[in-house]
Amino acid sequence: MELILYHGSEMIVIEPSLSKSKANNDYGRGFYCTEDEELSKEWACKRGSNGFSNKYVLELDGLNVVDLTDSSKYSTLEWISILIRNRTFTIPIGSISVESRDYLIERHSLDLSNVDVIIGYRADNSYFSYAQSFLDNSMSLESLESAVMLGDLGKQVVLISEKAISRLRFIDSTSVDNRVYGPLYSERDSNTRDQLKKLKGKARNGKFILQIMEEGS
Repeated sequence: MELILYHGSEMIVIEPSLSKSKANNDYGRGFYCTEDEELSKEWACKRGSNGFSNKYVLELDGLNVVDLTDSSKYSTLEWISILIRNRTFTIPIGSISVESRDYLIERHSLDLSNVDVIIGYRADNSYFSYAQSFLDNSMSLESLESAVMLGDLGKQVVLISEKAISRLRFIDSTSVDNRVYGPLYSERDSNTRDQLKKLKGKARNGKFILQIMEEGS
């Protein structure tokens, strides 16, 4: 089985390298792609300059793939446990967030040591601020799940192993005009933020992290 993937960047990337990626990205060190070509063009212009949409073919046979968007296998708790292990953020000493962070990592972390590819929702700072609200017991799990399922920021296909990188074949690249795709990137981001704000009023409904910890779920 093959996947057609796209990587939006300020440059043409013929040979991706894990060594050039940042460890504090959503899913850790990896090569971040999408199956949506138009989305990759928006990502190529996220810094306000022209860029490139790089196209690849990924051969999936023999690769261990974890699809966090598959709700029949994974929950939001697994998703957030990965984020809080990778993203850099400040937790006040002695706050409930410390206990809830440690609980989620202990109870819901996934072993990714043998995983080659992760499929999951993108989490910009807006999304992550809601994850932090969940950690400090001010947002319910149901509200957090609603925020995640908005999906306006798009799904990511992240290659996290050298084995996966070796199965990726560069096809070509397309130049991207920031005058066209820069505003589209900003509009998508703005729309997502607006939708997240609407959820804030429902944040008190549902199950909170303290209840989850008390139940041991």
